[in-house]
Amino acid sequence: NGIDVSSIYDDDIDDPRKEKEQLDAFEAMSVQDIFSLINKKISNIEYQYSVGKQVSCSATENIKELKEELKQSPEIGAPLQGEIYNVIVRGARKGKFYLNSGASGSGKSRKLIGNACKLAYPFHYDETKSEWVKSGSSEKTLIITTELERDEVQTIILACLSGVNEEHILYGVYASGEEERVDAAIKEMQEHQNLFIESIPDPNINQIKVIIKRHVAMNQIVNVMYDYIFSSPNLLGEFRDLKIREDVALMMLSTALKDLAVEYNLYV
Repeated sequence: NGIDVSSIYDDDIDDPRKEKEQLDAFEAMSVQDIFSLINKKISNIEYQYSVGKQVSCSATENIKELKEELKQSPEIGAPLQGEIYNVIVRGARKGKFYLNSGASGSGKSRKLIGNACKLAYPFHYDETKSEWVKSGSSEKTLIITTELERDEVQTIILACLSGVNEEHILYGVYASGEEERVDAAIKEMQEHQNLFIESIPDPNINQIKVIIKRHVAMNQIVNVMYDYIFSSPNLLGEFRDLKIREDVALMMLSTALKDLAVEYNLYV
């Protein structure tokens, strides 16, 4: 039937010893053995062209190298807020996508901005010690917000770094020593130009990809804080012609963020 069987029986072998070895092996094979070898070739070709992107290997492949690599570079990222949370997720690991959920008004945005501050700025004011302490990192970080305006994010950042109640900052009325702490927080932000803000109230997947790719290229960001995944009109409009359900559109947005984390080795 025109199928190449030279790997089973090759007429062009000139070496008598190799010819005898091949003949012995051929005579020991059943018809089923021959079909199995041919099917193996076909299935490998089918797998290559039908499955597309895949990672297929033995569980032992490079296992020793992996073990030694983890001794040199443990699978951990820059610390985030909360000791228990850090133990669970092992910090802000690059190439990873974390999805946090919570009820409305439970503080998701503030926690996210607090983590962004911890990743972007090395110091914050410790109220229990009454002094500035080194507790964070100094990594380029992007906040993408869909609800908060730029100045709303900025006042939360100042409160997080200075330990001053945000209401005092918003009203412009400070207790003794508080304004000096806020000024020190501003100075730290100016000295460490690590945090960037994008406000996009009605996002779709393509816009988010463009924003993140631009900041990777222009500002060398390594962390992205996205607030938050919801059914925006622009997102649903992106799939209007495909008649995709709302929950599937949300999953596709989540998947797009995960793919960007892997592609650009980001913590998202």
